[in-house]
Order: sequence, then C-alpha cells, then structure tokens
Amino acid sequence: MREKNGLIYNVNSSIIQIDDKCNIVINLSTKNNTKYINRCIKLILIELERFKKLMPKQYLSDIKKGYINNILNIKTDNSSINTYYIDSYMYGNELNIDDLIDKISNIKREIIKEKCEIVFDINNIYLTYISNK
Repeated sequence: MREKNGLIYNVNSSIIQIDDKCNIVINLSTKNNTKYINRCIKLILIELERFKKLMPKQYLSDIKKGYINNILNIKTDNSSINTYYIDSYMYGNELNIDDLIDKISNIKREIIKEKCEIVFDINNIYLTYISNK
C-alpha cells in the first residue's frame, strides 16, 4: 500500500488475544480522502484473503526459525529464562524450552492455514485509520 500504491504514510498491525479468542487490529494513516481510504481497505482485505489461502511455505519456515532463535537466546540469559518459566506457569503453558522448540518445529502448514481461516475472518478484524484532518 505504501511503496507500490503510495496510499499510506504508515501501517502496522497487532493481535489482541483474550483467552482463546483473538482479533487482528490494523492501523494505517492516509489522506483524509474517501477514495484513498476505500482503496486501502480493499487492499488489506485482498491481502488477508491471499495470505489465508496461500500461506507460503518459506514464510512459515522463516517464522519458525525466528521463534526458535528467540527461544535459544532465552536459554542463554538467566533473567529471560526465569521470566519464561514464570510466564509459562502463570498462563498454564508449562512446557520446558526444548519441548517448546520441538512443538514449534512440528507445526504444519495445514494447521496454520486452518487457524488463519478463523483469525483472518472479516468478523475478527478491526481496521482504523488516521487522517491529517
């Protein structure tokens, strides 16, 4: 939307999770122009549908490697490892770090695609925009 279409100044997204439910929040800043706003919304919905259906294999592989590297970094820092185990205990996810790495390594594309169908459902997305007027 920014580089290719020149429609926005900034875009970011986050996930809000409460219990077993989550919502995606997408924020963007663009011109206060109905044409721009509608085009941005359309492009976001197209991209979410594309991602939901296609989930590139390399993308999943890269994400898994990133998570595993972050976890391996936790193992080398006593403060981080203590925080990990306290958080795990508090949230009822008492996996040791090696088990967590195994679990992440074994995530299959089909499972992610199935979850994407739920998470990227239009009813679970909040879209806001900020304009300069």
